[in-house]
Amino acid sequence: MNDDKDVLVFVMSVYEFAKTCPEQTRDFVYVNYIDSVAYVQPKRCSRRLVSYLESAKNRGFYAAYIWACPAERGQDYVLYRHPVDQMMPDKDRLQACCRLIHTNKNQS
Repeated sequence: MNDDKDVLVFVMSVYEFAKTCPEQTRDFVYVNYIDSVAYVQPKRCSRRLVSYLESAKNRGFYAAYIWACPAERGQDYVLYRHPVDQMMPDKDRLQACCRLIHTNKNQS
């Protein structure tokens, strides 16, 4: 990497539905996309997600919905052109990761 340039390595897109939203969507967050490049270890992505969920809870949100359907190799939705050797989780692995985060979050 070049030290004099900023490099985006992690993106998380969320929608927050506050108290002013209609009742069926009130006070919950929707994590609709998480993307990273090979410079970020999966555990760090998980920690960022957990930190965000804790922040949302502290701000009064009571539920979170996480979209857990990964892009297929060659489909780049947020960050353009992932390295060809970057590991891409399949749907089962990504959903298992989300369940593990949920389980660990509930135990703390």
